[in-house]
Amino acid sequence: MMNDKLTVLIEKLGGFDESYPLSVENVKAVEIAINSKLPDEYETFLLEYGYAMPEQILVFYPEKGSSEYIHDETIGFTNLLFHGSELSYFYGINPESGDNELLDAVETYKDRMPEYFLPIADDGLGNQICISLNKDSFGHVYWWNHENEWDEGNYCKDVGVEMPNKVKFQNIYLIAESFCSFLAKLTISSD
Repeated sequence: MMNDKLTVLIEKLGGFDESYPLSVENVKAVEIAINSKLPDEYETFLLEYGYAMPEQILVFYPEKGSSEYIHDETIGFTNLLFHGSELSYFYGINPESGDNELLDAVETYKDRMPEYFLPIADDGLGNQICISLNKDSFGHVYWWNHENEWDEGNYCKDVGVEMPNKVKFQNIYLIAESFCSFLAKLTISSD
């Protein structure tokens, strides 16, 4: 049933130019590395498609333009708006190198994103499409803006207090409340 839903959504988007499914062992290795079970929809996607590059240019837009954390205007930090981006490709096992790019992304972004966020795709500009593994937002899909990364040292110096954990969501924008909802929100670019 889930496979049929994914197939319909992906066909609506024009399919994938390339697609290399992960094995059950690859998926288990990711779950061990992140110490969490993956959302069912996303796990099914990995087993069916894995590393996947869209045939068409796909765009997406946020649920709202503001980030998950908004700075108080009195402290002088700018709250950036997000207006949308493109999907470059989904992480998986790179067919050329054999590297597990999903695990590489986990390692690359583990101290740069809020805890419990798993980078699952790239937008082609260095920003990440992530899925939440936090119990309160499990399976929600977000866009992470690398241009507005937080810096605990600078925050403390500028504001005079240690940076609260909630500030780490200053560059996180909700796209969809599930992986399949994210796929359903993708549209083929008219450009």
